[in-house]
Amino acid sequence: ANGTAYYDNKWLTNTPDLCPALIPTITINPSSQTTTASSLDVEITGENTTSIYYTLDGNNPSASNGNLYTGKFDITNNLATVTLKAIGIGTTSNTNIVERNYIFEEPASTKVYFKKPSHWSNASIYYWNPTPSSDGINTSWPGERMTKECSTSDWYYIEFNGVENINVIFSDNGQNQTADLVANGTAYYDNKWLTNTPDLCPALIPTITINPSSQTTTASSLEVEITGENTTSIYYTLDGNNPSASNGNLYTGKFDITNNLTTVTLKAIGIGTTSNTSIKEETYVFEEEIADDLTIKWEPEGQCDNPSIYYWNTNGSTNNPITWNEQPSMESKENGWFEYVLNGVQSSNIILTCNKSIQSADIMDVTENTCYIGLPSNLSTINCNHTNSSNINQFSLDAKKSINEDYYFNVYPNPVKDEAIISLDLPNTTQVNMNLYNINGQLVGSVYRNKELVKGNHRILLNVRDYLAGIYFLNVRTQSGYFQIKKLAIK
Repeated sequence: ANGTAYYDNKWLTNTPDLCPALIPTITINPSSQTTTASSLDVEITGENTTSIYYTLDGNNPSASNGNLYTGKFDITNNLATVTLKAIGIGTTSNTNIVERNYIFEEPASTKVYFKKPSHWSNASIYYWNPTPSSDGINTSWPGERMTKECSTSDWYYIEFNGVENINVIFSDNGQNQTADLVANGTAYYDNKWLTNTPDLCPALIPTITINPSSQTTTASSLEVEITGENTTSIYYTLDGNNPSASNGNLYTGKFDITNNLTTVTLKAIGIGTTSNTSIKEETYVFEEEIADDLTIKWEPEGQCDNPSIYYWNTNGSTNNPITWNEQPSMESKENGWFEYVLNGVQSSNIILTCNKSIQSADIMDVTENTCYIGLPSNLSTINCNHTNSSNINQFSLDAKKSINEDYYFNVYPNPVKDEAIISLDLPNTTQVNMNLYNINGQLVGSVYRNKELVKGNHRILLNVRDYLAGIYFLNVRTQSGYFQIKKLAIK
């Protein structure tokens, strides 16, 4: 050795760094990763460091910025990406900033939905063989009750955390059951596995019902009830205007509509939480109450002494059978008319007589108030609305017929709603006109116009679906002179 010499396996020619500074380093565990774990346990270790600082918000740490590392800590899975940055502080220098990125994703799970059949009482699920395997996921037959998704449907569910797929059987608490099935991820079963997500909680659709339904009535009043399902309130009107939450009467319970001989249109709407019902409408046609009596009127053209009536086969509660000699006299009315009322009678056979001697033919099955004109041997029927007027209109003037046993004309059922049968017996082949008039005498429909019908019985279908409810008159006229009117009530 000569002078100042440095030996490091050999004599060095240059002066080495005899006291190098200690270089600080840090290590972060775990390394960057994507995970479905609920949290990550993080540890930062350092060499030749006096302290370590870190951040989790992406900013660079320093001795004056960040969190002082004091030991292991957890980063919770919030389904976000977390950037961890750390720096080690040394005595003479610091480390470079070390960075780790942790991508947190939703933990693996299988959520199974099952729509309970309507005839099942319960929704149970038996499950086995989860993947990945887990000792904590097991059950015994018939399994456990599933949780109802919401009150508006029959969907039930169960969730298996940390499971990718699992074998299941759905059952009605062990009674009815499905086949062995395999559920993967989020799955929906409704008799089969569905490929699209169903509406698990459909909105409750509001509905209302009005009782009674539309009708024609002679009652003094109608009691109306409106019921609703899935409604928070119901509003109605009686003036034909459309109801709403801001227009109309708030329904609070049953109410009466009085018979004022008018037509009342009831409209109602149900208010729901998310939608309203359509407006429901019922129409009530109020008519004058018709007494349960049969009134016979006769105008014998001033040529009859003591107009009388004989009746038999009465259908009603009063008027006992009478003998021929007991037949009552008819009550004299104005303009030469006579009247007799069979109280409580709905139908009867009658004969009109003059002083119990001159008589008409048997008039069979009289079912409505009827007005006759002429002598017993040549009676005609007319519109009873004109019996107090000397100026009978054309509708009534033409309403004449011979009471002839060879003809028969009837319509049933009466009242009628949809279809009626017209029965017509003809003694010979003849042309027939058959028309329908409203209560004002206006022609509203024709069954036959100059139609030739052969001798015998004819049954004709009358469709009245397109006519408004009310009173009509059906008349028949033949080329041979027969004419008859039937009052028809359409409901």
